[in-house]
Amino acid sequence: MLQAKHIAKTGKMLLSGILAAAFWLCLACFPSAAEASVYFMQNNNHLRISFDIDRLNDYKIENKDKTLKLSFTYPVETRFNEIKEQYPNLFADYTISEDKKSIALKLNQAINISNYREGNTLVLDVSIPEDEPRVQMNGRNLESAKLDYSKDDGISKFSFEFEELPAYELKKDADKTRLIFGKPIKFLTNSLASYPGRATVTFREETPNQYVFTIPEAASQSFEESKRIIVYTGREQNDDAVAEEENSSHSLLKVRSLSFSWNQPTNIAAFKRGKYLWIVFDRHQNLDTKELSENIAPLAKDLYQLPNPQATILRLTPGDDIKVGIRKEGLLWIVDLYTGGKSIPTREVPVFTRYDALNRAYLFAPVTDAGNIVSIFDPEIGDIISVIPFNTTNYGITMPYNYPDFDFIKTINGLVLIYKADDISITTGNSGINIRRDNSDLNISHELDDLKRRSLTYGDDNIDKQFVMNIPAEILNKPFNEAVEVLEQDLIKADTDSINKLRLREAGYFLNKGLGSNALKILNAMEKEKAPESESDIFHGMKGLANFLARRYQEALTEFSYGNLDKNEEAQFWKKLTATALSPKAEDNQELLSYTYMLKNYPDEIRRRIALVAIEPAFMVNDDLNIQNYIDIIRDSNSPLDQEPAINYYNARKLELMGYPLNAIREYRYAANSSSAYFSSLARRRIVNIQRRTNTISLDKAAAEYEKLRYAWGDREFKIGLLEELAEIYTQNKEYYKALETLEEAREHTTTEEKNRLTKKMVSLFEDIYYNNQDDNIPALKSLALYQDYSWLAPMSEHYNAIVQKLADRLVAVDLLGRAYNILETQLSAGNLTPNEAGTVGTRMALINLFNNQPEKAVAILDKTESDRLTPTIIAHRRIIRAKALSALGRPQEALDLLKEDYSRNGILVKTEIFWNNRQWGDAADSIKYLIEKPQKGRPLTNEQIQLILEWATALKKAGRETVIVRLRNTFKPYFQNTPYISIFNVLTDTLEADKIDIKNIDETINNISAFSNFAKIYAESMQKSSLSETIK
Repeated sequence: MLQAKHIAKTGKMLLSGILAAAFWLCLACFPSAAEASVYFMQNNNHLRISFDIDRLNDYKIENKDKTLKLSFTYPVETRFNEIKEQYPNLFADYTISEDKKSIALKLNQAINISNYREGNTLVLDVSIPEDEPRVQMNGRNLESAKLDYSKDDGISKFSFEFEELPAYELKKDADKTRLIFGKPIKFLTNSLASYPGRATVTFREETPNQYVFTIPEAASQSFEESKRIIVYTGREQNDDAVAEEENSSHSLLKVRSLSFSWNQPTNIAAFKRGKYLWIVFDRHQNLDTKELSENIAPLAKDLYQLPNPQATILRLTPGDDIKVGIRKEGLLWIVDLYTGGKSIPTREVPVFTRYDALNRAYLFAPVTDAGNIVSIFDPEIGDIISVIPFNTTNYGITMPYNYPDFDFIKTINGLVLIYKADDISITTGNSGINIRRDNSDLNISHELDDLKRRSLTYGDDNIDKQFVMNIPAEILNKPFNEAVEVLEQDLIKADTDSINKLRLREAGYFLNKGLGSNALKILNAMEKEKAPESESDIFHGMKGLANFLARRYQEALTEFSYGNLDKNEEAQFWKKLTATALSPKAEDNQELLSYTYMLKNYPDEIRRRIALVAIEPAFMVNDDLNIQNYIDIIRDSNSPLDQEPAINYYNARKLELMGYPLNAIREYRYAANSSSAYFSSLARRRIVNIQRRTNTISLDKAAAEYEKLRYAWGDREFKIGLLEELAEIYTQNKEYYKALETLEEAREHTTTEEKNRLTKKMVSLFEDIYYNNQDDNIPALKSLALYQDYSWLAPMSEHYNAIVQKLADRLVAVDLLGRAYNILETQLSAGNLTPNEAGTVGTRMALINLFNNQPEKAVAILDKTESDRLTPTIIAHRRIIRAKALSALGRPQEALDLLKEDYSRNGILVKTEIFWNNRQWGDAADSIKYLIEKPQKGRPLTNEQIQLILEWATALKKAGRETVIVRLRNTFKPYFQNTPYISIFNVLTDTLEADKIDIKNIDETINNISAFSNFAKIYAESMQKSSLSETIK
């Protein structure tokens, strides 16, 4: 019989919430009351407290008036001194009753607490309410790591799994092992509850940059594997064994390695059968067996490669007591053969029994990196073995299993099966391996398989307890109205002693039919009447299921946490499924897989509802096998509801997942045109999504299709998702106002957490528009109107100041000076700018005043925003603007004094304008020449350069500098030759004899040049080109 493996309780740990810290209190409580040690780890504002108590010792928890009281049936004894010392902000004091049956913890602040029992361990999860002051422990956001502990044959294994492998140092001392990290890490350490030395395991900050995890045993072996650090500690031995090992430790360690290099990812299996070691890869490569044989001598011999065009199969004969280890370095696989030392343990592949839509048993192994199946003929035994290589190392079957239909062979890596039935089939998918018979179920005892699995975790207390009651078949098979009539008549005839049992039977009937609301009416009435049955765990389990079926998921979660339901496996399954219904996550798929054996116990309608929820996380991880399993359950259910829309919809999603978008659209259309408003809405939405991805629909049409779906289905999650996608379409179509308007509507349907997320999305879009210059696609007035309607978003952006100032630049560019000034003035008046930021805003406002011919206001705003903390760039701009304003106010000398040492282009422009307006022609000519660029051969002059050259010539003419004019003419005449300005250039630069000089013509020309000369305009254009957004920050 199969003893079903399972993942040790990670599911249940997640159900109570992943805490940022782990905290153990070990209590030896029954039958003796020996004192227990205290151990803890700390991070942030959460604690987990675990009491090891005998399974017969019941408990009660009270949490009120800042007192946490724990009461037990039998005495317990422990100390809380260390808790009080480490968490003085939380724990004030504690008292233990004389009979040692109760403990009262005095608290300094209110707490939230949840609890559950797991075997002999009572777990209390403590957290601080959101509206309470925070306990000051560790306020940093920490990386998390999972620590798994296991023990096999006296060898302890500690596996640290990280999101990204951190820098660390491992130190092995005589009595302990220390892992030293450079930063704090949040360890999820639930499995340490079974480690005998857990009381002295610590993770503490020893210095500001040194965080040490200490295991109270010396490491016998350690290595890295992908993102894991694995540490093994030695075998528990008696004195004789220790002496024997010490004597043997002097023997020489011998190692021989076989290396296999590949140019693409390849999977490996390794196993011993008889006297042979087999090594199998799922790609073919011709190997140099002679060289390999030399490499492994003298530890192995007779290495032989079996012919196979799709695989590489090696068989060799290892010596006695030869150990085997497998390593991987990139695309290189290494198989080590060695003597001495300790064997590297093989991690057990968990194997589950599952049931398909026809209730047929098959096996499932959650191995996500299984390779291609390799069939091998064993010439020694004469049978065919099927080998499934893996891409991980030392992961296999540690003990053989013999079934009527096939056998599992013990492996070092991978899975190996020997068929006994002809119709065994193996399929591998994204989530794992399925082993089944084609035309029937595997010969596995369902009841014994369930019993073995449950006994591993919960004992046998709850095997027969189910929330869906066993309703007689003669009632279930009747038409609905007739069955209800029978149930109601039985209630009418019932006596006082039996009436509540019959009410529960009627509720159970409704649950069997998937009618949660009908069942709730009965159960709520019984609870209101305080019927004795309403205080039982099973009653609340039924009520939780009724709420689930009625889609009242929050209420269902509450019911599944009642009393001792935390130790009831059926309740934990429904609690996990309910949490998935509320918010499906990718990790839920693997967790729900461990409960799929329970599906066979439920009626079709409930199996259908389970499948409709569980299929979502399966899609999230591309679990094609599990998806199909759930589709089959939906298809084969005898529900009175039409299942075709659901089947069409999920088949379409599967086709989409497989990369067949056009086929998926055809299947979606069946659901879209169905009478099911729910699946029709979902299908129509996904059709548009595919068309958008494949560029087969315009943005305008996509938006129109989504607008039709706004009120097609009233589900809150559907509507939020739809509106978010519609906002994306409007954004891509540069309809920013509609995008923000749509997101704002989505916010109205959300919870606080979702509202915050959508607000951040709106702020991000607002930044794209005004900070990343997407508003260039919008007319300036519309851009201003959008800003004014959603100005409440601007202060939420970290680029708030830049957004306002960029918008002001945009408005100035289209001569909306007053509007630009107003938004800058609003920003300045808010009073939350730093001196440098205020100086930046004031500079812009002063510049706008200059453009608006208001020099006195320019000087006033510069004075108002003056500070000694301004950057050199801002100071330079402010100096030029102030000089320009002083000149306009008739104070040219003050302006020139201010710009005396300023040789920037803008500074020169302002000085030139002052000289020009004051008819200081020599100074004007000297100033203008610094603005003239050296002409480039073959490149025409710009209009600005033409104007500056003509003005230079004018100033030189006015100043009487004929010699310089000649040089100017020789340099620039070729560049004026084919321009409209050649005649003017000639007039200004010709050197004529005195009797040929036309004084009147020259004066008219000079006057014309003076008329269009506008250094302020050039300066303004220069400032607008930089728009201060790039130069003033």
